[in-house]
Amino acid sequence: MRRPFWPMARARFSKRRDPCRRSTTMAYPNPMNMYDWIDTWQQAWRAPSAVLGAFARGLDDRNTLPPWLALPKALGFDPPALTIRRATSASFSVLRRLTEPREKPAFGIVEVDVDGTAHAVREEVVEERPFCRLLRFDLIGRSDAPTILLVAPMAGHYATLLRETVRDLLPSYSVVVTDWSNARDVPIHDGGFDLDDYIDLLIGHIQKLGPTTHIVAVCQAGVPAVAATAILESSTTSDVVLPASLTVLGSPIDTSRSPTEVNRLASEHDSDWFTDTLITTVPARFPGANRAVYPGYLQLTAFVAMNPQRHEKSARDAIAHFADGDFDAAEKVDSFYGEFLSTMDLTAEFYLQTVERVFKRNALAKGDFRFRGTPVSLTTITRTPILAIEAERDDITGLGQTSAILELASELPPKCKRHYLLKDAGHYGLFSGSKFRREIVPELCAFHEGEA
Repeated sequence: MRRPFWPMARARFSKRRDPCRRSTTMAYPNPMNMYDWIDTWQQAWRAPSAVLGAFARGLDDRNTLPPWLALPKALGFDPPALTIRRATSASFSVLRRLTEPREKPAFGIVEVDVDGTAHAVREEVVEERPFCRLLRFDLIGRSDAPTILLVAPMAGHYATLLRETVRDLLPSYSVVVTDWSNARDVPIHDGGFDLDDYIDLLIGHIQKLGPTTHIVAVCQAGVPAVAATAILESSTTSDVVLPASLTVLGSPIDTSRSPTEVNRLASEHDSDWFTDTLITTVPARFPGANRAVYPGYLQLTAFVAMNPQRHEKSARDAIAHFADGDFDAAEKVDSFYGEFLSTMDLTAEFYLQTVERVFKRNALAKGDFRFRGTPVSLTTITRTPILAIEAERDDITGLGQTSAILELASELPPKCKRHYLLKDAGHYGLFSGSKFRREIVPELCAFHEGEA
């Protein structure tokens, strides 16, 4: 058995106890665990990273250029020395991006284009809780747009990974986003956060936003969104609010279909392995000190390890684009990795429950899913229209895992079920990029208009 990253791991999460039992902290602090070493290393690179950034900016010919290079550039000729200078600048920029401290990015959506006209966007906090802020984005002066509750995945990245998703939906919708907190920043006295808490939170959001709200759940978020919908549909309370519709994009509803590396990892290891190998505690300098977490740096490692060649190629392409003077293409890659490399910690109890219930037991598809001890049946969904969207080349959520919801919700009338397959696209294409704008957004609009 591998040695745990932190002492007492076995006492807190062992086979002798429920591996999904809530735990927010260890029995006593570990003076120096792996997280401490990683954090110390990142802090040590703070100054060198800033220097690398300064070098990159200094060599960027859009900022400054010596006369002997400025003249040929002005004449439309890029001498070899300029290409080398640009490649060096881009290399420094890549190194800076890899070594800079990881902080939570801002959404930063100031305006969007609607039919060729720029419209200002307002961002407001609808509700704030320790583990989640509910943010609303809408065009200033507009009050009649339908509402989408965009449920961001709690899977290691911040909700800002959906920045372009929000931007592309804004011309047609008022968008409310679940902006998840980094577990390292939530003090232990605020309690824990597990899968049941996640579902509870969504139920509360739906009740708050009202019956005209369309749920759009991305990836991991699809499971708690489906569970929340089923729970609401089974309620005997007369004033319960149901969502206007439910859309799931690339969600692991039935993980037995088209298994991916994510599914295989879960099936190949027991619960103790996940606890001993992947759970650690937050260093003392953060507000959530000593909270047991699945750290963001491990999730980032897992993301990169799934396709290291693609990420290496992206770095080389960014340098080549910049060297050739294609600054827009280079900055597009840099912007993506600025978001991709920014990861957040998940509470240990949420992560372990998700692994156990969603990936190991496939509880939702097998009818074995429980919410606070009560069985959750998808056959109770009879009134909420469902749209399942999948990507043809999704290497995270295999083909068929998402559309399984249309079979599992067997009591929902066929006219209320819809499936869309995004051709020649991977997982991220489901919620970001040109294919999302050209295909998914119109599909969402048509689905919502048809169910209005």
